[in-house]
Amino acid sequence: MKAIIIENEPSASKLLMNILESYCTGIDIIAVGTSIKQGFQLIQSHDPDLVFLDIELDDGQSFDLIEMFESKRFKIIFTTAYDQYALKAFRYDAVDYILKPYTPKTVSTAVNRVLERSKDHKAFEKLNDIIKNGISADRLSLATSEGIRICDINEIVRLEASSSYCTVYLSNDEKLLVSKPLGEIEDRLPKHQFFRIHTSHTVNCNYVKNIINQDGGGVELKDGKLLPLARRRKQEFINRII
Repeated sequence: MKAIIIENEPSASKLLMNILESYCTGIDIIAVGTSIKQGFQLIQSHDPDLVFLDIELDDGQSFDLIEMFESKRFKIIFTTAYDQYALKAFRYDAVDYILKPYTPKTVSTAVNRVLERSKDHKAFEKLNDIIKNGISADRLSLATSEGIRICDINEIVRLEASSSYCTVYLSNDEKLLVSKPLGEIEDRLPKHQFFRIHTSHTVNCNYVKNIINQDGGGVELKDGKLLPLARRRKQEFINRII
């Protein structure tokens, strides 16, 4: 599994690499960066499977780095000396959150979670491929706690990130908790129909009623639900709707 470390403390970065080399098989550190700018360039050029991401970087917080990606394939393990960011970190689909100073136990536990999730994802994709053979392109299979649910794509109103899970809202007011992050579900939806308006929200453009300018901007759906609209995504979203 290809991994990148984004960490602005050389001593912490070196300790993390030593622990990974000594205790975590299957992890290949291919690059190290110290800032949001470097991190963005490294992720784009190396396409990693996993990113160890310090929250406080030289040029800002790493949450801003994640915001630069419309969708992400890589898993995230946040690394920080501060525990007050934990809740926010998991809102960004973090697999784990490691407090400094690093220990072999905390690092290996986090890595094992990533590896297990990767195995689960491959098994799910294999099953999903089997299911898709008998399903038309306008339907989507979703893994829930009750089993595999087959949904009509046109009945999906919106999706909302919930830690490492995703909640799918349907037009009949039903909602499904799916054991996959938002980005993975979003990748299987038609790009012309669904749009990520915010880090935590993707909407079916067919259910959009209004784009609101007041109070920083937002999106009103036909069911009356108001959702935040990221400023940097506003114009692209307007162009998509129009």
